[in-house]
Amino acid sequence: MNVRLWVCLLVVCGCSTDVFDSGDASTDGPVTDGTTKDVDGIPDAGGGDATGDGGIQPFTCTPMQTNTILCDDFESESVPGKPFTSADLYGGGALAFDTSSYVTPTHSVEFSVPTIDTALAFADLLSEGTNVTTNGISLHASLRVHQIDATQPVPLMRLTYTAATEVGHVDFDVVAKAGSLSLDVFAPGDGGPLQTAAMFALAPYTIDKWITVRIDVMTAPQVSVAAYVDDAQVLSSKQVVVPAPTSGDTIRDAYIGVIFLQSSSVETIVDFDDFLFRGI
Repeated sequence: MNVRLWVCLLVVCGCSTDVFDSGDASTDGPVTDGTTKDVDGIPDAGGGDATGDGGIQPFTCTPMQTNTILCDDFESESVPGKPFTSADLYGGGALAFDTSSYVTPTHSVEFSVPTIDTALAFADLLSEGTNVTTNGISLHASLRVHQIDATQPVPLMRLTYTAATEVGHVDFDVVAKAGSLSLDVFAPGDGGPLQTAAMFALAPYTIDKWITVRIDVMTAPQVSVAAYVDDAQVLSSKQVVVPAPTSGDTIRDAYIGVIFLQSSSVETIVDFDDFLFRGI
């Protein structure tokens, strides 16, 4: 099944589950195994831990950055998923706090999908950025792959925008593939369904090791993309031939989570922390 069809299925079949009305948080986690972040969400050179090491500041959403759509370290709410716009769970997908591993104390959010024999399962959070009037958009998150089916591509993060002059939307997907992360770009082709527009290798990931990923999409005068993994820029100003938004268009949504589009014999578990979605 094409990875771009899953959002449509949510709307058509009504199979999403709002988890914002139940659940509780546990706050007695051990010392973080993550790295310290500065205010823009990228790890400081030299690392450090959450206890501080002489001036390195942890990731924070205060003060909010310019054009911030949503910033969350998952610490201020008692339910995993707030304050995102929605949480969508299907095919056994689940959200929970993970107090055993995080970047910003005292917990991260764990996304899990059990072994499945269906063609669709997911656990994801959506942040909407409707009518953001900027020339670009950025999605940042720290993630830790705990367990995954490495035999198939698994989308973990997505930026998407809609160009009013075109049919459909443009997706920028961070995908786990056989031990590495890639950035896959999809755009409408001749008014039809989404087509692969570009694919870029980003970096390998290591099981149970935190990694920070940031995707910047610049939309004027031409669409280009840059990517950062931990403190290194791994993709710099690569032009992408896709429809570009113009004045009045919508730079729209960001997703984080786990999306499965075919059966899997492996339970997939991925943690996320320190989320930032903003205009640039």
